Amino acid sequence: VGTVRMLGGMVDEDIYNEMKEDLAEITSGYPNVSIVGSGGNINKLFRIAPKKEKTGNSFTVSSLEKLYTQLSKMSMEERMDTYGFKLDRADVIVPAAEIFLSIAKSVRAENIIVPNIGLADGLINEMIRNL
Repeated sequence: VGTVRMLGGMVDEDIYNEMKEDLAEITSGYPNVSIVGSGGNINKLFRIAPKKEKTGNSFTVSSLEKLYTQLSKMSMEERMDTYGFKLDRADVIVPAAEIFLSIAKSVRAENIIVPNIGLADGLINEMIRNL
């Protein structure tokens, strides 16, 4: 499941639903679950979220829902003009938001933490720390 695959209609709905069910099951016994977003799409979404809806490096799922609704009504050109997105970001930002929202709903998350570091960089930092 990914944004490019979603854009290309290559995401198997059964696999997508299975992923959401697995996430719901894994987190069922935990209250107040937050999700962590990594990568360019969530970083951009976090940056354009209203300042009042952010706390440190996290923002609310409801804020992302508002952005998703707003962005999904816009053409790619409007997204580029309004937010300064490059073409390769303007086309994937909506399905990316949809994936994050789907995951948040599955695990009943109210917040998304955006550490502003990529997964690979985070792993490398952790490896260096352990040395």
